[in-house]
Amino acid sequence: MTFKFSDTDRTLTVHHFDHEGVYLSSQSLLIVANFGLPAQSTTDELPELLDNQTAVFRDGKWQALSDSRGQVAYAKSREHEDNYTIEEFGELPTTHTLQQPKEFDSWCVKKQQWQYDKERELPVKSVQETAWRDAELLKVLSRIDQYEKDKNYPAELRTSPINSEDAFLNLLKDRKLLSDYPQCEGFPFGERPTLSGLAT
Repeated sequence: MTFKFSDTDRTLTVHHFDHEGVYLSSQSLLIVANFGLPAQSTTDELPELLDNQTAVFRDGKWQALSDSRGQVAYAKSREHEDNYTIEEFGELPTTHTLQQPKEFDSWCVKKQQWQYDKERELPVKSVQETAWRDAELLKVLSRIDQYEKDKNYPAELRTSPINSEDAFLNLLKDRKLLSDYPQCEGFPFGERPTLSGLAT
């Protein structure tokens, strides 16, 4: 809409925008006869906006543009695209979303949302469970070694808390369970082996 000058004073609703055309504010202004509007303003009616839109005055008219500036655009293909901070108006490319994924999420095309991906967690979980197994096995082996050495010492000089063959056999069972744990079905998401507790 082109602004029309008038030979009489009139009060108009004027919409102001910044140097990039982004809507700032509206106010009723007295426009003196034969005078135009202030710079960076228009009387054109503002567009209806959705929650994520901003009014921008471009090419002589208002446009309702998607506005996610300052937010992070998350790559749906986490291995092949990068996240980035949105700096311009407009719709996101179909390769990105504003939804933030959790650590082990992958994008589900069918549901158009993130969902837990067991395969993504697998290498991390495997490292965690292997580290737990190694730590527990070290304790068990240390107790076994201590018990076996103590058998060669006088009774009054022994320090091993293991004082029977039955307890020693339970330690050996712990060693076997821990040794076999990484080869168990479902590893690393299965149940950890139940130990005797004699190594602690």
